[in-house]
Amino acid sequence: MRKFNIAGPIVAAKHYCIPPLQRSGSEEVLQLVEDANYFIVYAPRQTGKTTTLRALCDTLNDRGYRAVHANIQPARDAGDELDRAIRSVFDVLTLREETTLGEDTLERIVESLEPGFRPDTAVLKAFSRWARADPRPLVVVLDEVDALGRASLLLLLDQLRSGYETRPKRFPHSIVVCGLRNVRDYFTPQASPFNIVAKSLRLGDFSETEVRDLLEQHTEETGQRFTDEAVAEVWRSTNGQPWLVNAL
Repeated sequence: MRKFNIAGPIVAAKHYCIPPLQRSGSEEVLQLVEDANYFIVYAPRQTGKTTTLRALCDTLNDRGYRAVHANIQPARDAGDELDRAIRSVFDVLTLREETTLGEDTLERIVESLEPGFRPDTAVLKAFSRWARADPRPLVVVLDEVDALGRASLLLLLDQLRSGYETRPKRFPHSIVVCGLRNVRDYFTPQASPFNIVAKSLRLGDFSETEVRDLLEQHTEETGQRFTDEAVAEVWRSTNGQPWLVNAL
């Protein structure tokens, strides 16, 4: 029997859930990728960002893309030690490429940058070679980017911007940057290192209808019914915040 999940990403086979891409406007998101756009997704913690981004990558991989989602929060410990931070980003990406696609292309590319690894050009070089290594369009989803120190984040975004004009043949077809806040809010508009963004999307809370749909999944599987008053109280108490809805 499935359960209401309050710990980590949703697994549809184990947890009651609203289809992730339904919440984020799947057609708009998929069109942004198809049009080779770079864009931002942001939302507070415990709202389903990671679940949504993984679902996006699964859908894209089913459609002939190479899509890799990586939570780069482990780079937080590096702060603004630029070499450590960029290497940490690569460590997570290479692991996720292996587990998602069963490939080690990026790992071999990163190894080729040694000796003489330079954090100020490493992402630009590696992503360029990664994109050219396979005819399938490359989509990179970088989650928790605001875990990086300010200088490390700036260095990463600067290199993504530098490679943008050579996409999709010589740089990732599409890049999605995700954090707790809109990444552009960390910089003044005049000094934004990521002014190539086509759109910034905020992942919202559940609607009242989605709260009811989630509870009805439990009813269908167990026979336990929720009164209209109970559903209304869940909505009133949580305003649709996903973690709170599942917790109640």
